[in-house]
Amino acid sequence: MIFGKKKRLPDTKGKDPSVGTAPKGAGATTDGGASVWVNKGNNLVESSMYAEAIQCYDKALEINPRSVEVLNNRGLALA
Repeated sequence: MIFGKKKRLPDTKGKDPSVGTAPKGAGATTDGGASVWVNKGNNLVESSMYAEAIQCYDKALEINPRSVEVLNNRGLALA
């Protein structure tokens, strides 16, 4: 399971996770920001926010469409 590779985001309990905008630091990664979307998606999965997580994984796939990690995590969120 690839979910173990993540960074914690601030607690969003009771707040809108604003899936439509790039998280802070998205432009500072070497992969074009895909890993930031993956980390955000992973944190949303942990909060049982699966639809929002899938949106984040879709954003990551727009940046890196061949990422096995993103495809795997998206599939697990759909299950």
